[in-house]
Amino acid sequence: MVEKLVNNLVGRMVREKLIDDKMREEYIYVLQIYLEKIVTIGSILLISIFLGCLFQTILFLLFFTGLRQRTGGYHANTFLLCYLESVGTYIIIFFINPILAENGLVVYVGVIIASAIICLIGTVNHPCMHMSKEELLESKKIAKQVLAIELFVICLAGLLNVEMIIISYMATAVMLCAVLLIISKILRQEVRDV
Repeated sequence: MVEKLVNNLVGRMVREKLIDDKMREEYIYVLQIYLEKIVTIGSILLISIFLGCLFQTILFLLFFTGLRQRTGGYHANTFLLCYLESVGTYIIIFFINPILAENGLVVYVGVIIASAIICLIGTVNHPCMHMSKEELLESKKIAKQVLAIELFVICLAGLLNVEMIIISYMATAVMLCAVLLIISKILRQEVRDV
């Protein structure tokens, strides 16, 4: 469905001479990626409104996407699988966070372990990205900087006695990035020849 919509849109842009036909595949790829992200994030936000946790979910998504853009990690083979896994994971997180929030020590230990994993692995060079050695090193460096900022915010929130459920959502985003890195390594979803 998403592919058909994107193909029709790009075809129209070519016919209207808004883009060169030589750029058709690039536009299709980029528009499809953005549309898939909008559908997935939009669905998660709608579910969060229904579940009454929009604010926490926005923080989770900000922390997760900020770090995930640099760390990479596991990727599903199709959009449908990605969508189902993303929404399913979010629902699991919704149910796990109140349990985690009851014990702040578990949240902080979990985020420390996840941070160590992220610092150790840094970034997974997924075959779709196929980064050069320089790009990979830069991505690892930025991933650590983003992680440092997120950890600072989590610690500051703890010092300011922000509700633990809010801290838990932010910490869970970091933990999920670490889990996706590990899964990617286990499934060997990476380019190793850089």
